[in-house]
Amino acid sequence: MATSIENDLIRKRYNQFADVYNNCLSERFAEYMFIGRLRKNLLSQVRGNVLEIGIGNGRNLSYYPEECQITGIDISEKMIELAQRNKHYKTVNPKILLGNAGDIPFEDNSFDYVVDCFGLCTYPHPKVVLAEMTRVCKDKGLILLLEHGISNNSFLARLQRWRETPHFEKLCCNPTKDISSLVGDSQLEIIHERKYMFGIIYEYVLSKK
Repeated sequence: MATSIENDLIRKRYNQFADVYNNCLSERFAEYMFIGRLRKNLLSQVRGNVLEIGIGNGRNLSYYPEECQITGIDISEKMIELAQRNKHYKTVNPKILLGNAGDIPFEDNSFDYVVDCFGLCTYPHPKVVLAEMTRVCKDKGLILLLEHGISNNSFLARLQRWRETPHFEKLCCNPTKDISSLVGDSQLEIIHERKYMFGIIYEYVLSKK
């Protein structure tokens, strides 16, 4: 379980970086060119009660079907404020709470879908987070992941390891996490798995075993 010191550091980093993150040209370019399509394709399938972990600035809000009931949690107050100012906020009307992904504040079997996009890189104990996502997902529900991690290309993987420390110090984000191993070690069954960009981007549809 993440310590309060770890959580406080993540909260501090994202509170500091929130406005820059929202207006970052490289982030916007990546979303426009590629990542936005992945979000849309993955989230178009969700129905019913949906929990998004690490909802951040609400970048996913435009991709949810309108009939969904969206709940989001995030550890950063400033990121939640950005989500509430998102132009799609009033359309989707999500309920967003301040919360820790390692200790999700909901009962077992509460949600039809649990979503996490680009969060496992930041959580200090991602195995705990996956276990919590499994706990709050209904027995016949699905867990959807869109993540980034260590590439399966040796040259790119070396570059990621070279940049690992400064990247982590800036954003508390670890670009070299092995997402495949994390999923493989979890109590989840893989329904769909796909990788993009030389294995840097991971897409999963998962169910309880």
